[in-house]
Amino acid sequence: MDAKPDPPPMPDSETLELLGEFLSESGEQLSRADELLVLAAREGASPEQVNELFRGFHTIKGVSSFLGVEPITRLAHATESLLNRVRASELRLEAECLDAVFDASALMRELLDGLRARMEGGAAPPTPERLDALVSHLLSSDFTRRATLVFPVTPSLAALADPTAPPATSLAPPA
Repeated sequence: MDAKPDPPPMPDSETLELLGEFLSESGEQLSRADELLVLAAREGASPEQVNELFRGFHTIKGVSSFLGVEPITRLAHATESLLNRVRASELRLEAECLDAVFDASALMRELLDGLRARMEGGAAPPTPERLDALVSHLLSSDFTRRATLVFPVTPSLAALADPTAPPATSLAPPA
């Protein structure tokens, strides 16, 4: 029978204080991220809004890495990487890409809640099983083929063969 590993020891008071500040600031970052994501869903995202989203996840990644909170670091890094592709005009923050960032924000809250519970003396909750799947999805190289691309659309072969055919409006595969 496999024994469960002992939970890591509780951090010292200075580290607990840093973790508390991290939880507070990360919660604020995620609240702002959610506001920006709702705006993006309604009106589209401006480059400034995308940069603000990127910086928020970048900050969470950096501080969580410093504090050794690996699941939060992994998710923040994957989300930051996706948002960097939006910043580089490889993707638009819409459709599946927007949904993925919403999912990342929601899962990040769960991870932060788990960290908070651990700090309050509870057992560390298990890392959500969907973390690996979401990180893989955010980092996947085929994500660009499933999301709407920014690059100008070239006429399809069918449109070239039939000038009366309607123009293509997206490079995303049909649903």
